[in-house]
Amino acid sequence: MEVHYADSRVGAAHCRIPKEKVLDGAGRVWAELKEVFESNPVVCLKGLDLSPSELEAVLDCLGRRVVGKPPLAYERWPGQSPGVEGCPHLALLGNYRARRDNDWGVKCSEGDQIAEYKPATMDASEFHTDGSFLALPKAGVALYAPMINPRALPPEGGETRFASCDVDGLPRVLVERLRGLSAVHS
Repeated sequence: MEVHYADSRVGAAHCRIPKEKVLDGAGRVWAELKEVFESNPVVCLKGLDLSPSELEAVLDCLGRRVVGKPPLAYERWPGQSPGVEGCPHLALLGNYRARRDNDWGVKCSEGDQIAEYKPATMDASEFHTDGSFLALPKAGVALYAPMINPRALPPEGGETRFASCDVDGLPRVLVERLRGLSAVHS
C-alpha cells in the first residue's frame, strides 16, 4: 500500500492499493488502513474501479475492520433515487442519467435520472451528505466516483471539502466570533 499524507489541518491521506488487496477483507491492508484512518479523518483510496457489489464489500470491510461495526443501511425517503439493487448501503448522488437499461445496478431505462438531484432544477451541482441530525449520527461517510462517465461530475467545481471540529486549531479571534452561534441541520 502506498500512502501520501496531505499537509492540511483536517488530516488527509491518499492511498493507492491494488484492487485485489482491497477486496481481500482478511488481508494486512485493512490493518494498515485502520492505522491511516485513526490519524487522518479524510482518507482517499485512489484508482479503484469497483462494481456496486465490490463497493458494497469494501464498505463492509471499512465498517467492520476500521470503524468497528457494520455499515448502516441507507434509509430512503419518498422521492429519492431507487438505490442500487442488492447494495443496501449505497445511494447515488449527482446529475447522472442511465447510459443503458439497468445501469449501475439500478432498475431503470436508458436516459432515466438515477441519482439524487435538485428537483426544482433537475440538476445536481453539488454533492453533500446528511446525517448530523440523526439520533445516531454516522461515524463516517464513503464517497465513490465511479469511472463510468467523465461527465458525471459538474463542469466546474466538483471538489469535496471537509471541515474539522478542531476548535483548538482555530485562531482565537475566530473562536470568539463563533462562540454562541449554532447551526441548523435540515
